Amino acid sequence: MKNLIRLFVILVSLFIGVTLAQAADVGFSLNVNVGEPPVFIAPPSLGFYVAVGVPYDMFLIDTNYYMYRGGGWYVSSGYNGPWAVVQYNRLPRSLRSHKYKQIISIRDQEYRNYRQDQNHYRGKQYRPEKHGQQQGNQGNSRMQEGNNGNNGNNDNNGGGNRGQGHGNK
Repeated sequence: MKNLIRLFVILVSLFIGVTLAQAADVGFSLNVNVGEPPVFIAPPSLGFYVAVGVPYDMFLIDTNYYMYRGGGWYVSSGYNGPWAVVQYNRLPRSLRSHKYKQIISIRDQEYRNYRQDQNHYRGKQYRPEKHGQQQGNQGNSRMQEGNNGNNGNNDNNGGGNRGQGHGNK
C-alpha cells in the first residue's frame, strides 16, 4: 500500500510540474509599440540582425523577432508584436551561443560604424515593411547589403540612442 501511495504522489508531482512548465510559456504577452519599422544591421560576428535606433534590445533571426526586456525573452512574428514569452532554451541556437552582454557590445560597436558612415555602410541591413503590411524577411522585404541600403531613408536613427541596452545579464 505504501508503494502505491508513493507512486501516486510521484505521478501527481510529475503532472503538476509538467503543467506548470507548460503554463510558463502561455498567458503573458509584452505590449511594446516600436512605431516606425526599425533598421536592423547584421554584425558578421553574431550571424543575425540586431535592431538599431530603437530603445529595445530586438533581434531578427530567420522570420522571427526576439526581444530581451525586463530579464526575460520574448518572440514575435512582427517587429511590433504581439510579443509572447519564450523560454531561454527555446531561443535559436545562434542567439544562445552568445552572452547577452556580448551581443549588446557587438551591436553597439557595429551601430557606431553604421552611424559614422550611414549612407555608405557596407554591412547587411534590413528595414521591415511598415506595421500592418507584410513583415519579416519574406516577400517585399528591404534586405540590403552594402552601399546605401536605407532606400533613401536617412532618418534611421529612429530617435534612439541605441547604444544603451536594457537588462544586465
